[in-house]
Amino acid sequence: QWALLVTGRQRGYLEPCGCAGLENQKGGLMRRQTLIDRLANRGWRVVSVDVGNQVRRIGEQAEVKFDYSVEALRLMQYAAVGFGPDDLRLSATHLVKAITDDEFQPQLFASANVSLFDESFTSLYRIATVGGRRVGITSVLASDHQQKVASTDILMKPPEVGLREIWPKLEQQNCDVHILLAYASLEESRRL
Repeated sequence: QWALLVTGRQRGYLEPCGCAGLENQKGGLMRRQTLIDRLANRGWRVVSVDVGNQVRRIGEQAEVKFDYSVEALRLMQYAAVGFGPDDLRLSATHLVKAITDDEFQPQLFASANVSLFDESFTSLYRIATVGGRRVGITSVLASDHQQKVASTDILMKPPEVGLREIWPKLEQQNCDVHILLAYASLEESRRL
């Protein structure tokens, strides 16, 4: 048995802010890790995915929060992460440094319609194996959210175009389950 854990829209809150009392707030990276551990202790294999928007502002503080978030997602063994529009407001150079390894190979992040500089720094999809099943995962950023990104270093396609282009490649991976992380409205997500 396995569980799919879907997170997203962290918006820079590494921990709950405490403004309404910590006992009344959910979330934070430590609580997320606790949930994953509890599921694992009950015998569930967990495939964790995140739709994106690790941060909500720009500047040095947002970059530091993004870096900590990405490292935490790696440590929690997330299978795939998408880009939110606020993530893409950070400099493309900083994003490449944060989401690739020392050899500039893509790690964690996958998108069918967003890439940094060119497609070599971002995976189109990621494959997770759980309980003998192959899980193919990709993400898209909706067109209306793309309008919030003003960097020429970030290449974007309409979601439909990106999905149409990668589907034959993903289909060849013989996955048992396909997951689309859509940073989009519910209506657009259903359509996609």
